[in-house]
Amino acid sequence: MLLTFDNARSILPKAPLLFMGFNGGFISLSAGVIFNFRTMQGPDILLIAATTTTIGLAIGIFVKYRASFSVKFALCSMIYFFAIFPLLFGGTGSLIAAEVAGAGNKIFMALSLYLASILLPLLFGISSSLKKQARKNRSQTYKTKFMKDCANLNEYTINPNKFHDGSTGETSNSAAAIWSTAAMGANIPILFQIYTGARNNVIFLAVPLIIGVFAYLSIKTLGPKIACLWLLRKYEKQTGRCFVNADYEKIQELRRTFFLSRWLMKDYRPASDRQRAA
Repeated sequence: MLLTFDNARSILPKAPLLFMGFNGGFISLSAGVIFNFRTMQGPDILLIAATTTTIGLAIGIFVKYRASFSVKFALCSMIYFFAIFPLLFGGTGSLIAAEVAGAGNKIFMALSLYLASILLPLLFGISSSLKKQARKNRSQTYKTKFMKDCANLNEYTINPNKFHDGSTGETSNSAAAIWSTAAMGANIPILFQIYTGARNNVIFLAVPLIIGVFAYLSIKTLGPKIACLWLLRKYEKQTGRCFVNADYEKIQELRRTFFLSRWLMKDYRPASDRQRAA
């Protein structure tokens, strides 16, 4: 994530708790389903929970005190959240729903369709955005108009506000609608077989809707953002220099007010005339 200073003020103070909850909730549940909770003993469950929450705590501390919120960090964090939430946790949810519906012999087919319906729209959103950017500027492959709008190519700084607010080669509404409809439709036959019995009708209606929303967002927002971050990263490799978040120094000033900043920050120096944050 290319964090802005305004977002940093609300996110960074509680980043360790947020990532502990995120990892502990989503990854622990997914790991429990994969390794089968029913056959596990209490200490095994506690070990999974402790491991995932500890990893989340470490990530949260890194984000709070040391992350640079650069292009590389933003690209990695987007992939991280996408892999954990819609892929891992969503796939686990589809397994649980099929198991509850008593369709154990069809759960892997349902899982495969779900993952394909999530991944293919994302890949289409990325590829179509890259093609759109390349058509706009054939002479300079990586130095696109979007890059010039959100980044200062002389000072090698990137403005996170302009990155999030500007045009990032978004896919057309019609393409997004077609892909989201196709993603929902592709899952209906197997879902019809699994979830149409009485109490499962709600799941039958909810699952295609969730898949369609994910597919639409992947094509309209997530795919183009990943594509533009990838172009920025390619430009960094081409020039041998890395973009710096334009709000980085403000974020560092904020970090100097945190309790453990003296020991955990990269370039700590006392914050002057400021009250210490929690």
